[in-house]
Amino acid sequence: MAHGLYGWSGFDTDFCIFTHPLKTEPLVEVYQRTGTKWEYAFYTELSDSFTLHALGLTLSVAEVYEGMSIL
Repeated sequence: MAHGLYGWSGFDTDFCIFTHPLKTEPLVEVYQRTGTKWEYAFYTELSDSFTLHALGLTLSVAEVYEGMSIL
């Protein structure tokens, strides 16, 4: 996807990308490895949440964009 990369967090099993805060809609993309395959999920609603298993952390899209003006 051709998004302006703003931030990411990478680990052996989890990879998270979120778009530039100047975009009009939030987008968090999460890649998670299960065995030898990577699974992809994306979240666009502020109320959506996802888990980064490597950190044992569940975040909402709203938390990722907290303090940023995206709308």
